[in-house]
Amino acid sequence: MATTYDVLADFNDTGVQPAAGYPFTYGTETTLNVGFTLLPYFGTTNTSGATGESTDDGTMDNWYFLNQLAGSCVGVVATGEILTFLRLSSMTHLPRRKVMWASGQRRHAAE
Repeated sequence: MATTYDVLADFNDTGVQPAAGYPFTYGTETTLNVGFTLLPYFGTTNTSGATGESTDDGTMDNWYFLNQLAGSCVGVVATGEILTFLRLSSMTHLPRRKVMWASGQRRHAAE
């Protein structure tokens, strides 16, 4: 029987990679299609370390390289239902059942 993993329920929020019982590790390519390095930091926050965008709607667990919720990072909503981050010209909405990742320039979300 095949094993099924849930990218949200199985999100590694231990602060250690790899971690027993968690099937995923989080990282970034060192160069396009070359190398892979683990994202070295983990935190729970409601504020981007790069832009200062924040929300009062809850928090996110995220693995990151230099700044929480910015640059190379991946995260899930830890508390709250829909997190809204206000920017100068737009808003970013991050629902509970989505994974957020940023490749360095923009945030992306997927089910």
